[in-house]
Amino acid sequence: MSEQPLGERQRNLLIQGYRAVSVTVDSILGRRPRWRCLSIVTYDERCIEGENWIITPEFFLISMAEHVPRRKMKTVLLLDASREHQYSVASIPEFYQDLFRMLGMRDVVFFFGSDVTGVAERTSIPFLQLPLRAVLDYEFLSSLLKYAIPIPRTVEKRDVEGIGDIVSLSNFLIDVFRPPTLIEELKKEFASVTPERIGGHILSSLTVIFNPSVAFSKGLGYAFQFLKILTKEKPEEYKRYIKEWENNIKRLFSPDALSRLISEDGNLGEVMECLRRKNLAVILCENFKNVQSLFIPILIREIMSENPNVLFIVDSITRLDRYRDFLDLLKSMIEADGLRLMSMIPTFGEFSSWFLELFDLLVSEYALFFNADSRFIRRVFEGRSITEEAWVVRQFRQVRQLLDNGEVAFILFDACSEKRWQFVKPKLLVKIKHKIKWFFR
Repeated sequence: MSEQPLGERQRNLLIQGYRAVSVTVDSILGRRPRWRCLSIVTYDERCIEGENWIITPEFFLISMAEHVPRRKMKTVLLLDASREHQYSVASIPEFYQDLFRMLGMRDVVFFFGSDVTGVAERTSIPFLQLPLRAVLDYEFLSSLLKYAIPIPRTVEKRDVEGIGDIVSLSNFLIDVFRPPTLIEELKKEFASVTPERIGGHILSSLTVIFNPSVAFSKGLGYAFQFLKILTKEKPEEYKRYIKEWENNIKRLFSPDALSRLISEDGNLGEVMECLRRKNLAVILCENFKNVQSLFIPILIREIMSENPNVLFIVDSITRLDRYRDFLDLLKSMIEADGLRLMSMIPTFGEFSSWFLELFDLLVSEYALFFNADSRFIRRVFEGRSITEEAWVVRQFRQVRQLLDNGEVAFILFDACSEKRWQFVKPKLLVKIKHKIKWFFR
């Protein structure tokens, strides 16, 4: 993503926005000290731009990472560094680097990806690498690959056992993700998949395959167009899309790209050291929306195996919807009180049906709703009274109006409260000054 100049006024508005969010999040966390899941539900992850502040989705998660460790909980934040708005990590990484420094987090921040965004290049944030052995766990890798590709392919154990270095891993992944050569082959493979899976899982997996870098909306558009071409049997257009598929896979799974994500021994020990020293590690992940998202479940699983008492803050969790067995693992650990999870749940796009089952759990205890796709709202109110649903829908309209006017508002669901649904408009008693001086402990 190209560099966007940030003016002094914009910088001040962003800092003021973060301060406002930090106050709000601290208050929210103080209301319910014990929970298994705390979720923020959005639609398109847009910024809130008002007269006195600019608030980004990233600020909510960073402020959670600021406050949770103070409550003596070891915390790992996986922040989506691939959003497309003008105030995203990919757009203004220098600002976020300065924000982490001001918050006293600078020495616990890592970058996870091959740097298609240029974030690592424009900052001094170190790369985080997985150990090769973690990637080559056959049972887990094959379970991820089973749902990472839009067409059924068998991954043989002997093929994984034959991988000895980054180059052979690159060749393996490029082969597994290879596009079919003929329309007939693809149609035959799709014919073995249920219509329900075509509607969610396949569109989701095609989206990340056609995603050129971080432009999720572009990848989604390509996926829809590709399926239309498939049904209309247009060979020339089909070849063009297949070439795009092939180029993206080769670029994102090249030895050079993989060597930034994986090494022989990895350096996850540095994350464990940060958790020991400061109860916190922040990982900027640029791969939530492309095929390298395959490695995020491996990263989470590896950290959990090293330190089972970590609280995870997972951004853009819906972008991991394809990995069914991994989602089942999260679900079972949450239900067994073996995992506490904060998450940002964007509801724009196409998702697998099995993610919806995890969604039910993620919003069952404590959740902030800014907006949501109607599919998710319907699930929230299954089995609830019509009166309850009607009240919440009315509040959504008010929330939307306030957000459009640059104000902060959301609907809070608290399963343990006598009044489970509440309309919240935080009183943010902070003022803009021409030059903001923000002092940190």
